[in-house]
Amino acid sequence: MAYKLIWSPAARDDLHDIVVFIARDNPNRAMSFGYELISETDRLEEFPESGRSVPEYRDDNIRGSFFTQIAWYIGSITSEKSVKLRAFGIQREDYRNCR
Repeated sequence: MAYKLIWSPAARDDLHDIVVFIARDNPNRAMSFGYELISETDRLEEFPESGRSVPEYRDDNIRGSFFTQIAWYIGSITSEKSVKLRAFGIQREDYRNCR
């Protein structure tokens, strides 16, 4: 049974901020990179336990994964057969690698 993917407001804001940041240098790549991140997180519906547990949270239901060498996301598995996408991040000093 597939899980439902729920985007938190913070995750939506993070994704927007990443796209805006990359768009300063390359607007076309910013949009395509944003869509790639969305596509990558869609797989959480079928594979909610993908990624690794995030040690800082000390909860095996909170999982994180790198999308590329510079972009990551954190999601949490809930008891309602859903995965809540909590946050996105990017290592800004290396963002040019996403081109």
